[in-house]
Amino acid sequence: EIQIQSAVFLKSYVLKTLRTSGSFLRLGLHDTQMTADDVLLMVEGLHRAQCLRHLDIRSNKLAGGIAGNLGNVLGKIRGLQQLSLVSCSITNAEADVLANALVEIQELKALDLGCNRIGSAGARSLANALTKIFATRGLDSLDLRNNMLGDYGATTLMHAIACDKEAPSPNTNEDVRSETCSMNSSKLRTLNLSLNGIGPDAAAEISSCLPYLASLTSLNLSSNMWLDRGVEELSLGLEMCQALSYLNISKGSFGDA
Repeated sequence: EIQIQSAVFLKSYVLKTLRTSGSFLRLGLHDTQMTADDVLLMVEGLHRAQCLRHLDIRSNKLAGGIAGNLGNVLGKIRGLQQLSLVSCSITNAEADVLANALVEIQELKALDLGCNRIGSAGARSLANALTKIFATRGLDSLDLRNNMLGDYGATTLMHAIACDKEAPSPNTNEDVRSETCSMNSSKLRTLNLSLNGIGPDAAAEISSCLPYLASLTSLNLSSNMWLDRGVEELSLGLEMCQALSYLNISKGSFGDA
């Protein structure tokens, strides 16, 4: 396990360590103020890190070509299981570049893209990747807290996670509904879409996807703008999330519009 929290050691230490040892499992590069050149050095080393399972490079700016360089190598680390890109100044453009790499990471289980600037266009790119991922293997955890998804971005992602299935009618027999959702459910266990400017108009679509998240145990939808009518819509889908043990919809601007 290697963790670096100072930019002073980045160029010399990363190159030396990654070039000589590809056997470590975890690499943390927190708040190291990486430049484009630094990322190139890291990427060169990561080519050898086929045993890497957990990569955390939070609080580094990955704007522009830096994201492209990183995306080129991420897809080649097939055994990577956890990826954290929290507070990395990722916008729609960077999300589009990184989305292509995510599909290639065959063992990816947990993805944290919290505290970035991903909007509806970036959500569309991620949704295209997630559609492929959930159709073949799925994720255990997805965190997109504190972005700018909005209604369109949130609903687009939810359809991708639910494999774009049409939810059963509320009038369908309960046993049939449960069996249908169980047979076609997503494997996602933890989902965080808090603080994303999602409003009540998106609630019905999100609710229609929830029955297909049968493995979901933790759902955070807090600090959005649900209002009372949005919560009412969400409750219809939440009734089908039988595995859910943690739900947060606090700070939802409750009341009438």
